[in-house]
Formats: sequence, C-alpha cells, structure tokens
Amino acid sequence: YSTHFKKPVNDVVWPKLWHTGILMFWVLILTIPISLLIGVISGMREGSKTDRALSVFSIITTSVPQYVSGILFTIILSAPHGGDLTPDDIPDRSWGTTVTDTNTKQLTLAIMNFLDTNHNIKPHVIINNLKRTKLDANRDKVEAAQGDISAERAFDEFHHYISKAKEKILTDYTDGLFLDIHGHGQNPDGFYDLRTWLGYLLSSSELDQSDEFLDTEFDISESSIYGLVNKSPEKFSEVLRGPNSFGHLLEERGYESLPSIVSPSPEGMRYFSGGYNTYVHGSVETGGGISSIQLEMPAPGIRQNANQWNDFASALSEVIIVYFKVHLDIDLVN
Repeated sequence: YSTHFKKPVNDVVWPKLWHTGILMFWVLILTIPISLLIGVISGMREGSKTDRALSVFSIITTSVPQYVSGILFTIILSAPHGGDLTPDDIPDRSWGTTVTDTNTKQLTLAIMNFLDTNHNIKPHVIINNLKRTKLDANRDKVEAAQGDISAERAFDEFHHYISKAKEKILTDYTDGLFLDIHGHGQNPDGFYDLRTWLGYLLSSSELDQSDEFLDTEFDISESSIYGLVNKSPEKFSEVLRGPNSFGHLLEERGYESLPSIVSPSPEGMRYFSGGYNTYVHGSVETGGGISSIQLEMPAPGIRQNANQWNDFASALSEVIIVYFKVHLDIDLVN
C-alpha cells in the first residue's frame, strides 16, 4: 500500500510500467534505424562536412549525463569523475586534474540498486559519462570544459539534472541529501590513507579545532550541511564526528572514516574537504533543504570489484537510513 498515493502499490506501478514499456518500444523503433542511417551516411562520405556534422551530433547525444529520476525519496547521488567516454571531437583538457576516480560510476550504480532492491528507496542518480580528460564535472565551467562547446553542454546538463532533482525533492518534501561520490588514491609520498574522507566544506585546520570551538565560534553557515544541522537535535560537532555522524556510522559497519569519533580531524594528513558540487548543490550559506556531503573512498576494500561495491552499498544504505532518522526525523523505510 502506498502511503503517498493512498492506494495499493500495484494500482500505482502497473499503469506507469505499461506506459514505460510503450515509450521504450518507440525509442527502439526510432533510434536503431536512425543510428544505422547515420553510420551508413558517415561511412559513404568519410571526411566530408556531412561526416563531421554527424560526428558532432553523435558526440553531443552520447555525452549527455546519465540521469535516473528518484521516486518519492529524498536522496541524490552523483558520480562526476567516473566516466570513460573519450570522443575524439572533444579535445583533452590542457590544465587541471585529469585522473579518473576509478569505478565510482559502478559504485554509485551499486548503491542505487541496493537502496532500491533492499529498501525500496529510489534515489536520483546523475553520472558524468565523459572521462575526466574531457570534462571535470566537479569544477567551475571554465576549468571543467575549457571552452569546448560539447563539453560545456555536457557540463550544463549534468548540473541541470542535479538542480531538477533538488527541485523535485523540495516540491514533494522539505529536506534531502546530495552525496557526491569520489575516490582518492595514494599520497605523493606513497602512503595510502584507507579511510573514507567526508567533505562538509570545512578545511583541515577547521576540523583540527576543538568541539567547543566548532559549536560556539565556527560559522556553521559555511558548512555544506548547514540546513541539516539547523534541524538536527545534535550539536554541530556531534553531526560532524559524534556517535550519529556519517563517519562514525560508517565505522560501525567496518569502514574507517574521517571525520569520526576515531578520526576527528586530519591532523596534518591529506584530506579533501569538498569541491564545486558540494558547494553549489548543498545548503552552505542558504540553509536550504538540500544538504551535501562529498564522499572520497579509497580503492582497496571499496572500489576494486563488484563484491566490494555491493558490500559498501549495503553499509552506506544503512548509514543513510539512520542518518535521515536521527538528524531530519525522516523514516525512509516506513
């Protein structure tokens, strides 16, 4: 029984599933012949203006970010650095970071599937399919696309889909959480920090401060979870690294994290505090209903294979459910 629509779930799902089937039928009927026709024309006129125009059209359509719309739930997942497409007509970026966050696309999809299959939670999911050498969707537009029109369009659509997901959540509910999925590697000196880094837009030096300082002197409006903290019954320092913090909840399920009770601050270690997406799509300064966290996962134990993706997805799903209940008084499973 759907508490949202006030009717049996079958009465809600099956009519929509039928229409989805019809839509997919016509999509296949149209796209397969069109794709074959484009391929034939390009092959017959290789190197011509027609060939180049069709190539540009194909690149633009294939570089559109992957978007899965959530239904009735208040979570957004994004993977800006997990893509692997390298179309020749989009030049490589000439400056900035170009390293791919390996398997973060697959990890994000595993989290989506686990939430849906095991908890009937359907998050919004936005994935940049272009490799980071072509587009960095976690930077401002100038650095992200570096003037290429196709990369700029992919950038605009990636952030458009996140914005539309936020609008849908705020229309149907009052609160939500945006999780930006990343991966980190070895330090320049060869040391590999196997903790998951959680970025709330607090710098390393700010996290190194005492709980008392964070609760009384730090301006919480500078945090990406400003909106969530305003509604949580717990102090700011507790939300960051207390018993019900995102980091400690992950640690209880076997994944070392920073910040948490065990690791309250970086203490001089390398740490990423959150990037462009966390700032733009969170509740920093505004105190809005969508808060954001950047998750930087190490490869060992989390990103290396399907078993690890699924195990982490299971743990993260439990963390999300508890986190919503404690801090926003939202029960995602009932």
